[in-house]
Amino acid sequence: MGRSAPGTGTSPDRRQREKGRQMRIVALKGRIGPWGDNRDDEPLELHGAAALEGSGDRAYRIMRDLREAVHRDHSCEDRGCDIREAAEAGFDQVAAAMLVGSVETDYTARVMRIYGLRPDPTAAPEWDAWCDHHAEWGRECNACGGFTYADELWEPTECAHCGALLEARCDVCHRAECDCWD
Repeated sequence: MGRSAPGTGTSPDRRQREKGRQMRIVALKGRIGPWGDNRDDEPLELHGAAALEGSGDRAYRIMRDLREAVHRDHSCEDRGCDIREAAEAGFDQVAAAMLVGSVETDYTARVMRIYGLRPDPTAAPEWDAWCDHHAEWGRECNACGGFTYADELWEPTECAHCGALLEARCDVCHRAECDCWD
């Protein structure tokens, strides 16, 4: 039987087992990044891996990790950006998949890979809801075909991409043609 290490009161075998257990806990919590891309930010903490498989808490934590990764890789304020709109509206998996499909990312691609999420926005369970959101709030430009996104408090008058005037919309129902005032 092993002797206690001086001043610890535990045997070397027990310390090794405890050390191994601590390493597993750290691996379950997880950290990713940074990868020498000259960013000063801290590594991204992964919280979803520590939750029980199949639990609602796990799904929430995974989406939280995904949301944070998308924000770190794409902190955009462009009203014509579908990735920003999807992320802001809560379609985190769609936003992440669109981002990974359009540019090279540090965090988002790795988070998706760790959690086994497909980088295809149409494979996301929220895809149909995103399509409905896009149809309701996206304003297509007749000049360039790009979309500018409205919200409850703001209706765009010009395209975020080319600056052309957009079709006028009703202040009440946000449709181009309505019968609100008839």
